Amino acid sequence: MDERDPRPYFTVANEFPRHWKVRQLTDTAFRLYIEILADCNQYRTDGKLSNRELNIRGTKAAKELVEAGLVEKQTPTEYAVHDYLKHQKSRQDLAKLSMDRSEAAVFGNHVKHHVKKRLVKAGCVHCPTETGPD
Repeated sequence: MDERDPRPYFTVANEFPRHWKVRQLTDTAFRLYIEILADCNQYRTDGKLSNRELNIRGTKAAKELVEAGLVEKQTPTEYAVHDYLKHQKSRQDLAKLSMDRSEAAVFGNHVKHHVKKRLVKAGCVHCPTETGPD
């Protein structure tokens, strides 16, 4: 059984805090960047964010991220995290992962409630549908 934490997460490399783009950031801008990564992952935006989301901790921190090259302006009202999909799972990857986990849970419940109890339930997609020869 997999004992890993099932909560969603995004990836940050060990050397991230020491990267030259990141070392120059103020604490506020650093925190904003981490919050942006978390939000992009949670809401499955593929690294895209609005002007409002970028400026949530103030325009100074937002400007730092843009000047550092961590966030790029796409349109007058939309921004994107630089190389987001190079380092994070895409919306499609996350949807597939969610689907796979859901299917695994359904099968796990089938094993727990039907196979281990030697029961065959009508309507269960994993239980055999044939009852045998007449």
